[in-house]
Amino acid sequence: MKRILWGLLMTVFFVVNFTALRADVKADKIVKQILAKYKNSKTFKADFEQTYYWVLTDNTAVQRGTIWLEGKDKFKIQTENQLIVSDGKTVWTYSKNTNQALIDNVQKAEDITLPGDVMLRFLDKYRATYIGEERADGIACQRLELTANSGDQFIQKVILWVGKKDPIVRQIEQIDLNKNTSTYHLKGIEFDTPFAKDFFHYSPPDSVEVIDMR
Repeated sequence: MKRILWGLLMTVFFVVNFTALRADVKADKIVKQILAKYKNSKTFKADFEQTYYWVLTDNTAVQRGTIWLEGKDKFKIQTENQLIVSDGKTVWTYSKNTNQALIDNVQKAEDITLPGDVMLRFLDKYRATYIGEERADGIACQRLELTANSGDQFIQKVILWVGKKDPIVRQIEQIDLNKNTSTYHLKGIEFDTPFAKDFFHYSPPDSVEVIDMR
């Protein structure tokens, strides 16, 4: 479950930092509009529904939650059973199922990919193509397909549904090397909403078992 949540975080940051290589003219224009919108925003918040499909087992998992971002390295992801919070230096991962909270340094914790890392990883490794207009959750969108330039990339394809009236990403689908698919529906999207000073900090209650990995 933790890896799936990190997948959401990576995908959102991927959208924010993506630079298209050899994109067609229309796709390149839309990508620039997306970048301008997200990079000029101090904060981002969205409710999400994530559907993960495993090809090998023909199983589907669905989870819902909310993601908050501030700046380059602060984030919070909350679902029914898990909470992940980072203030940019420390990351807290609380599991409701185990009633445990793991504490780790962001730079050494497993599965963490910060915005700068994503930028380096995805920069110039995907080509964007404009596919056409298609509705997502009832909203008129423009559909882009971002295809990896190399067969070695774990995420081989990312499909974006971008609002036709605004450059806001409404739906994201990513397909990996194993043909597994993750689809994210984003709703309740807000930009530049101020957060409390300690919003990206977590203090476990006394009843929670704390495991400090630092």
